[in-house]
Amino acid sequence: QAGYYVADRLIIGLTGSLMKEWLGELHSKNLFSGGPLIRYHFTASRLSPFAALSYQLGKPVINPNINQALLFPPGLNFSLLPTIRLEASYSLLFVPVREQIGQAQIGATISFGSKR
Repeated sequence: QAGYYVADRLIIGLTGSLMKEWLGELHSKNLFSGGPLIRYHFTASRLSPFAALSYQLGKPVINPNINQALLFPPGLNFSLLPTIRLEASYSLLFVPVREQIGQAQIGATISFGSKR
């Protein structure tokens, strides 16, 4: 993810996913999808819950007929240092064929420049 604070606690940017899936004997190649992202942090404190929404094009799932998805990953962001934060989220992936996939995610955020 890459984004820019356009207002207090509101980020607009781009997101991308590279993943590999396997279901029993069925294995996929690396699948890439990406698109626009909007993310809001509910507090500006050291421990900050957030919600994000992104629309991804490409190959977000193993189904060859699906080339787009809507992602909603609410989560929690924790500040280690002023420019380094850890986060945990549970991403809900919605695809056009009424399929919903959920997956836990962890990550780190590095800020370049100062937050207003």
